[in-house]
Amino acid sequence: MMKRFFCLLLMLGVIWACGTSAFAISDRAEYVFLKDSEGYFFEQTEGELTFWEAPNVVTGQTRSGGVITLKNESDRTVDFTLASVSLPYDNEAALTYLDAVTLVIEQDGREVYHGPFTRLMDGDRAAIQIAGVPAGESRELKMTVSCAFTYTGAVPSYESLVWTFEPTLEAKPTVPTSPLPDPDPVVDWMMVAKIAGVMLGALVLTCAVVAIVRFIANRRGKHEE
Repeated sequence: MMKRFFCLLLMLGVIWACGTSAFAISDRAEYVFLKDSEGYFFEQTEGELTFWEAPNVVTGQTRSGGVITLKNESDRTVDFTLASVSLPYDNEAALTYLDAVTLVIEQDGREVYHGPFTRLMDGDRAAIQIAGVPAGESRELKMTVSCAFTYTGAVPSYESLVWTFEPTLEAKPTVPTSPLPDPDPVVDWMMVAKIAGVMLGALVLTCAVVAIVRFIANRRGKHEE
């Protein structure tokens, strides 16, 4: 009987702790790419810190169900890239803790990152990229964090981590253009006049020769008579 009572107390304590943590920290973050009369811009909607912007899971604890939403409300197709995450490099205790915190990021049921928080932005790792988001559509990243059982310290105090996503507009498709028709040739009327004159002269000369030949032929005919 006492064992059941202690188990019930333990369960209520876990539920209370999880409920308190979930109440204090939001589980959603939204980034929106927009276009107005002045051009394109990117913004994060206002909200409370999420559990991946301020990880505070204790040894053996896991927080899941977080969602990052990337919205494209512009008029162009966009690629979204995780450009940076600000880690507390000047806080050794915080880095030790975050090195023990495992981060899992999923997109469409596929893991795009699974590893320590401190390795998320390693230079030799391909950037997390959501490519080809059409205008008016959005994509989601599912977030989970957990703290290793081997971590023996407490959660240190540190500033929240700033996540920065970078949008890239896809190039507009080029429309093939038909070659322009050749312009109408310019008529050289002077040349036309010269050619016409030559042809007319040749015609007159031919007529003259024919007339002379006929005249001579007629004279011969009369003389023979």
